[in-house]
Amino acid sequence: MAAGSVVQILARIGALLCGLALMGYLTRNLGLGDYGRYALAIVLVNWAGTSIALASGGALIRLVAGHAEGEKFAVAMLQLVGLVGVAAGTLVFVGAEWIAGAMNSTGLAPLLQILAWDLPIGALAGLHIGILTAQGKFLKSAFAVLAGWLFQLMAAVVLVGGGMAVQGAAWAVVASGGAQLLTARWMSGVPMFGSERAAFSELWKESRLIGAAQVALRICQTMDLPAVKYFLGLPAAAGLYAGAQNIGFAGLMLFLPVNPIVQQSLGKSRLRENHAEAELVARTFLRVALIYGGVLAALSVFSDGIAAFLLGAKFQESGPVLAILLLAVALRIQALAGRTLLAAAGEKASILWPLLGLIVAGLAAYALVIPKAGIIGAAAVTLLLSLATALLSVRDGLRLLEVRYPWPTFCRVLLAMAITAGAALWIRTLGFHVLIELSLATALYGILLILLREIRPAQRHLGLVLERLSFKAKSKP
Repeated sequence: MAAGSVVQILARIGALLCGLALMGYLTRNLGLGDYGRYALAIVLVNWAGTSIALASGGALIRLVAGHAEGEKFAVAMLQLVGLVGVAAGTLVFVGAEWIAGAMNSTGLAPLLQILAWDLPIGALAGLHIGILTAQGKFLKSAFAVLAGWLFQLMAAVVLVGGGMAVQGAAWAVVASGGAQLLTARWMSGVPMFGSERAAFSELWKESRLIGAAQVALRICQTMDLPAVKYFLGLPAAAGLYAGAQNIGFAGLMLFLPVNPIVQQSLGKSRLRENHAEAELVARTFLRVALIYGGVLAALSVFSDGIAAFLLGAKFQESGPVLAILLLAVALRIQALAGRTLLAAAGEKASILWPLLGLIVAGLAAYALVIPKAGIIGAAAVTLLLSLATALLSVRDGLRLLEVRYPWPTFCRVLLAMAITAGAALWIRTLGFHVLIELSLATALYGILLILLREIRPAQRHLGLVLERLSFKAKSKP
């Protein structure tokens, strides 16, 4: 699991660098208004993709890795997702003008129509990458992820620089999805047609609750930007918020590749009925989530410098929003960890209702707060929603897997985070470049965790990971 995580995280670091470069390029070449519309279109199309999440759910890794006939489920899911993706893309394309009118956003409809093409393409690409992970082909899935981001960055530079402006940025997303689909399909070897598959009814039975919970969680965690645009009606405000939000998403990207690997490991452990191994994996995963979330929260002190460095000087005023959203991302990481445990154990219907309640409560809170407090108020509501989803998800995941929460890690991380944040306030006064400031604070955080004996580096751990990576490399055909 550690070896697979190393490979995936290295690929995500490369993808993150591409994403940050892409974000910086677009914010400097599109302007606040166009970038706000582009980010809003991405969020709305992703919402339309929730119908695809209902079809696939989070059950792919569990069914393929933890089932004796996993490939039959993979074929069935590819066919179902292909059909649902085409339907969702058609609806977005046809209803683009109506959606733009409802959001009171001129110029949004053409972007929605372009991005509608990516709904089936991107969904199938993501599914093939998930299949690669479930098959234990971590190097190949990592390559597919990195290749997609590299292609999107290059396509955006060519298309936007060639005069297509914001529509060029949208077409770059579609082109990237197509390249990623071809790459991942070739490497996974699982065909959509001409192979025996599981019944759709059986697949639906296994994935419907997980899919519904994923839809609810996705809406709950991404409805802040549409709320800002709707209740403020200012493209510039939406652009400022979108810039801060995307930096937060960049931080989240580094944690996402660990989730499917943990699901695969938990699925195999449960298939072998090895509860001790499953508990060890789950507790280690929760510790990693706490440690990573803690450093993001501590580094929020440097939000002004981060925003100016990544997005440009005109986005510097989004620094306070970014500080709040980094705290929210730290909590979202805990929610994702809980959802990963739930996906491995199997969702329960009773868990879904609190998430739906949070969506309703969140919409009401945004409607009340945003007109009075602007984008700062929107970020504050997002932070509270993230806290609630984290508490619910972790609680339910622990209960279903019968795992104890790592409270000693929580206490050590909280102490290291507080000390690092306090030191960061002093480091910020020294006038260093923001990258040096971030490096110093991160190093201090790591040293504190070692002193508190939360992290106990041992040469044998590194040796085991390198041995596993070497074995995978030698075993390639």
